[in-house]
Amino acid sequence: MTQFECISDVGQKRTINEDYYGHLITQLGELYIVCDGMGGHNAGEVASKLATDTIIEFVQTSIETDITTLLTKAIQHANTQLFNASQNEAHKGMGTTIVCVFIQNDQCYYAHVGDSRIYSSSNSKLALLTEDHSYVNQLLKAGIINEQEAKIHPKKNVITNAIGIRERVEISVSKQPLELEDNHYLLLCTDGLSNLVHEETLSTIIHSKNTIKEKTKELIYEANQAGGNDNITALLIHYSQENKTKKNMFRKRIFISVVLIILGLGSFVALKKNKIDKKIENKFNQVPTLQPKNINYDLSCMSEEELDPTTTGLNLLSTLQDVVVSSTGVTISPQQEMELGKDYFNELSKSTKIIENPRLTKILNELTAKLKQSKYTYHIYELKNDTINAFTFGGYIYVHSGILKFIGINNHELAAIISHEINHNELGHINKRLSMEETTNQFLGNELSGIVLSMNDMLTTAFNQKDEVMCDLTGIDLMVRANYAPCNTISLWKRMSNDEGKFNILENITRSHPYSANRAKCCENHLLKNYKWECQ
Repeated sequence: MTQFECISDVGQKRTINEDYYGHLITQLGELYIVCDGMGGHNAGEVASKLATDTIIEFVQTSIETDITTLLTKAIQHANTQLFNASQNEAHKGMGTTIVCVFIQNDQCYYAHVGDSRIYSSSNSKLALLTEDHSYVNQLLKAGIINEQEAKIHPKKNVITNAIGIRERVEISVSKQPLELEDNHYLLLCTDGLSNLVHEETLSTIIHSKNTIKEKTKELIYEANQAGGNDNITALLIHYSQENKTKKNMFRKRIFISVVLIILGLGSFVALKKNKIDKKIENKFNQVPTLQPKNINYDLSCMSEEELDPTTTGLNLLSTLQDVVVSSTGVTISPQQEMELGKDYFNELSKSTKIIENPRLTKILNELTAKLKQSKYTYHIYELKNDTINAFTFGGYIYVHSGILKFIGINNHELAAIISHEINHNELGHINKRLSMEETTNQFLGNELSGIVLSMNDMLTTAFNQKDEVMCDLTGIDLMVRANYAPCNTISLWKRMSNDEGKFNILENITRSHPYSANRAKCCENHLLKNYKWECQ
């Protein structure tokens, strides 16, 4: 179990606090960050916050499970973001130090850039885990100065490495995780603390009988009493092994059970084996091994009303649009679609936060690599809002943050969304939308056609239920080729259907294409008929 407390103080001499800290709980463990920004015109304040937020966002969306690699990639990504931002004249020269700790079970991984520090304290022994990336530390390592001289050196604050000052950054990462013991403390701090408070004092405060909050306050107080000539940030983590006695009892019970099994409780073994066999038989998160040469797209799973183009207003509208586009002969080439898609991206980026999400990119690349042929070059982005939706426009796929929250860590379900959107392009739906726009421009003029089109969803056209189901089925085929478990498509649509009432009401009312109530059933039939695969 971990507890933590963090205080960031402006100090006695500064007017702006350029330090920043962050904390994130993930499926893999807990992440802690402390940054010390630098640069004129408030740029240091921008740098430390941007680095922290970028790393947290990267870790939240990454599918990387190796913690050392995850920390390295996250910091490198933050460096790129800061370096690009520092090209702006207002933020010229900005950068930040960083210390990161990632706790997974009883192991601690850590990484740093610059002269902010991480201390480890167990059994009343304080140890420095990081090595300052500074000019003075280089002199100290070379034997040019001693430790006493290093403490008073005039260039003590000159750092040799920071995030955002170069295109690539050298990152110091723990080669092996630190094994955490019971009553273990970790201190992440900026040099506003470590430069002014001796390690003996740090150790005394950390191992006092005060609460963790009182200890953190005392660390800040000591730095301010010593002059407080810089911003001061102290993030103190306390790790304890809860219910250690209970854990030992549990181990003893396991040992006794093993002995009993060895002594001949064969029925117990058989029962366990049977449960394991059942788990192995569960096909839900597996991929069909059968790869059919000819795939049959059977839509008999849909109701007569869904298949009849005149039964609903949107189905009828979709059919009329098909007639209009085919009769006018207005067509849009894939190249034109891509150009319009880029134009829309540029317009969208002015009003909406667009994020390059590495998790989305990885899944998209794996799926598009398995397309038999494609006329498009695909791009994918996350749109920062809570709408539970995704859409495609001219080779550009957009996934709203809301759907990422709805899906969580299940990459198979996310692959179902992305493969569905890919097939909006591959099956010509985007071409239909753009051709409709060209048609209205041609016959009504730009101004009037704009009014007409604004009555429809500006990002799609009225696709009928058959179109949507075909995107599902062809999406399943793509998922199988890319080694994603297709049964997750079915579970996703069922969950979305069940939670439909929780979605944005206005979005449901104005949706420009209806979803078939039988889409999950159609997917089940498709897998059974073509892949001989039954989701269990």
